Parts: sequence; structure tokens; C-alpha cells
Amino acid sequence: MQELDSSYRDPYATINAKVVLVDGPAEEIFTIHKPSKPSLSSYINGVIESSIQNNQSVSSTIQQLMREQNEEGMTQTVPIIKKTKNEIDTVGIAFLNRKGKYLTHIPKKDVKFFNLINKQKSSGRMILHLALPPKKSNKKTNTSIFVQNATRKVVVNFQNGKFVFNLDIYANVALIEKTNANSIKGHYDNKKNINNLKSAIQKEINNNLQNMLYEIQQNKIDPIGLSQYARAFQYKEWKKVKGNWLQALAEAKINVKTHVKIKDTGTIRN
Repeated sequence: MQELDSSYRDPYATINAKVVLVDGPAEEIFTIHKPSKPSLSSYINGVIESSIQNNQSVSSTIQQLMREQNEEGMTQTVPIIKKTKNEIDTVGIAFLNRKGKYLTHIPKKDVKFFNLINKQKSSGRMILHLALPPKKSNKKTNTSIFVQNATRKVVVNFQNGKFVFNLDIYANVALIEKTNANSIKGHYDNKKNINNLKSAIQKEINNNLQNMLYEIQQNKIDPIGLSQYARAFQYKEWKKVKGNWLQALAEAKINVKTHVKIKDTGTIRN
């Protein structure tokens, strides 16, 4: 990350420049020709910004990456872009170690779930595709929900020699579409059925988030900055392990609980 440090200190360089990872040969990106775009850099920037607005990517300016690098134990996160024919698209996000080397990634379809635990307050457009009961054997998604005003609360305790993180996610949701052959018109006019739907949505989101947090611990990374919360809530204990924070996080207990309010039940498609 020496190059980033040099750019950060260069008064003529823009600290708002984005850093990305290319899936495939980087030189392929420079072969793209878009007559309708003023420059390749503005085209790439537009693709990334669009993905960020749709919660399918993350911001990765030099300024932000330097802040993450200087934060004890925090993992740097950058978008992954890929060339397909004469187009560029984001295909996920990558996590880097302190030397800027690739560690692991999250595919594009899961970045929205990552942003639920990564951001204190959601912004932009977020649509989640879930597999709710009755599920088919192929586990394909059958429900789409629009997430509004999602917020994240983090509380940290220290018990039995380990950090305990409790993450609560609060969100208003609107049911955009649910494909269910057993559904009938007016099904969600019934309060009991609404509560069942609410429970199913919360359970499915919880499962996705818990699996993601498990992978974060397994890979010994901290892209959501839990070290900052450990320092704020349990400074005495954090200070003991700050030099080996990622190992301490890997051994921690992380609980997540989703709380949703259904604002609209949308369309049922048979």
C-alpha cells in the first residue's frame, strides 16, 4: 500500500480517486472503447457509483482506504470489476490485508447483506431476494423485498475471556413480489399471515448475515470495523489484544438479530 500512501500525501493527487480490483487481466480494461462516454475513467466511475447506489458495491477512495489501513485491525475493502465483451460491471467486493494483498471476496449478490452489517444507516436502493417457505428443493429465491431506513446497532460485552458482539438490524420492508402457488388474493390481509411472513423474512436475513459473519471470522478479517466498537465499549480488554485483534475477533461470539416492519405486501404471483 506504499503507492496509496504516496498518492495520499501528493498535493496534486485526488484523494477521492477510487481503488478497484480487476477480475482478469487488468490490461483488458484499457481495451474498452465507449464512444458515448467522454473517457474510460468516467465510465468506470459511473459503473461503480451506480453499483454503490444499488448497494451492490462499496466506496473505496484513497482517503477511505488509508483511514482503514490506519485503523487497528481493520480490513480494507474494494470493489471488483470485470470486463465482459465491451462492458464493465462490478462482480463483488474484495478484502485486502494490510499490505494490500487479496484475502477473500463476497460475490455481488451478497453485497447487499454485507452492507446491512457494514453501515450504521443504509442509503441508496436495496432490494433483497430471499428464499422463504414453502421452499423448493433447489432453494431458489421466491421473494423480493425493498428495504428502507435500515439501521445497525452494535453492543459489545466481554464474557468468559471472549468478546461478545450483539448486532441488531432494524428495517422497514415492502414486499415487492412473492412467488407462491399456494397464495391466494388477500392472503396477507390476515394479521397472523403477516406475522408469519415477518418471522420468515427475519429468519432468512438472519441466516444470511450469520453465515457472512462466520466467514468473516473464519478468514480472520474485520471489514466492518468491529475493533472500533470493542475499543469503545471494552477498552481495557481491547488494549490487551489490539496487536492480535484479528485472532481475538475470530474467537469472539457474534450474534445478529433482524427486526423488520412490513409496510406493504405488494404483489403475489401464482
